Amino acid sequence: MKKVLITSTICALSIGLVFSGNVKDHKVNASAINEGANINFIKNEENLMEYTIISESESLYYIETTNQLDDGTTVIHTEVFDFANNIKGELIEDFYTSVENNRVTEQSVLLDLRETNEDDKDISIPNIPRSDKFNVGIYAVTSSNRSLVSVMNINYTRNYSTGKATANWVTSRTKTGIPLSNKAFNDYAQSVDSMRNIEVSTGVGAVIAGVAGSIGAKKLTMALFKNLLGPIAIVTYGVALGQWLYQYDRQSNLFLKIPPVTPPGTKT
Repeated sequence: MKKVLITSTICALSIGLVFSGNVKDHKVNASAINEGANINFIKNEENLMEYTIISESESLYYIETTNQLDDGTTVIHTEVFDFANNIKGELIEDFYTSVENNRVTEQSVLLDLRETNEDDKDISIPNIPRSDKFNVGIYAVTSSNRSLVSVMNINYTRNYSTGKATANWVTSRTKTGIPLSNKAFNDYAQSVDSMRNIEVSTGVGAVIAGVAGSIGAKKLTMALFKNLLGPIAIVTYGVALGQWLYQYDRQSNLFLKIPPVTPPGTKT
């Protein structure tokens, strides 16, 4: 399975307006984008959020409670349940995110059953010429894409002349020398493409980039965005944020499954 999560104190409404611009012009509904997951908000109260994220590969039910401590710290408790057949089932993720002065200061994971180390079979790729006489006029030597939230360093590059690829994800180390046929890499690249499309087509990339430097946590959630951006952002960008979070969550697991560079002399 994959991942998703996030938290902080509610920033003034003006912050939400700065990043969201004209609410009516930018409001996104479910029909505006289609990038792999459906987001359904069940509850969106001041200190409680419940929502589902449903895709072809998994269905998840989120319950997030927000509490303000006496020292001014905001603590978001996130529980993620399996939601197969529209029934809330096993608890598969349980974690706390602390926010202070509009910055994530700590994240404590109590349970995470969503990571997997299963191997994916490589896939076939187009028969693209690779030689010193590579015809740039017909084929691109490289192709790449990256998230607009540049501080998170989410990107990839394919080099067709060498048949290898490079991937970066948040604070994880760079992975290079990846075979272009590797399924985990290709799934990761597809997810980055989808994320970029969501960011550009809905304007949510600029919204997230505005607070990305304050996140500092690998698990991001809707409640965290609500806390950092303000309630207006959820009303304006709720679906787009959910779609973005879904891709972000997938990437964390896919990146782990991309093979590291094989050390020199090691048999493959």
